[in-house]
Amino acid sequence: MKAKILIRRKIKARDSQEAINIIKIKYPRAKLITYFFDFDFRHTSKRDYDNRTMTVAFVDDTNKIFF
Repeated sequence: MKAKILIRRKIKARDSQEAINIIKIKYPRAKLITYFFDFDFRHTSKRDYDNRTMTVAFVDDTNKIFF
């Protein structure tokens, strides 16, 4: 079986490390490819960083990647 690139949307995390820790519960050998936050707080007066959501792309199993 080959490794797959998966995308998870609306992960409630403060930063990328917290998001990958949430993903590693189900996929322990996952590696992060890219991420972005769903809402940008730069232009708002109220910044609620604890309730941020993000979209994350990752490889599900790095042991199945062949070079």
